Amino acid sequence: MFAAPAAASADPDARLLALLIETRAAHAAIVRAYNEAEDMPADAVLAPLYARLDAARDEMAATPARGVLGALAKAARIADNLSDNGSHGEPGYTLDCNDAPVGASLAADLARLLPVGVQA
Repeated sequence: MFAAPAAASADPDARLLALLIETRAAHAAIVRAYNEAEDMPADAVLAPLYARLDAARDEMAATPARGVLGALAKAARIADNLSDNGSHGEPGYTLDCNDAPVGASLAADLARLLPVGVQA
């Protein structure tokens, strides 16, 4: 399992960047498992790989960005998901439901970091 350096965990934005790297590494491991299998990979092979990806995504969604860098890490996760979603739909048109909490968290971060007032 991925373990971030202690210094990174103190800074939410550094942690979000580490989690982005972890999601990319977990996804690459899943792709390798599919590419290396003659048939569909066994659940015993895939389950820990998907659990690793899910844990990183869940932590991303639960970690508020401190600044724009953290928000960009979440936006990059959403972009990764959209660009890869060709196996589930049309790339760029669908967001895996497992990344929806990251999107909602990003929206909350942006509302907090970049407040836009409405004047009557």
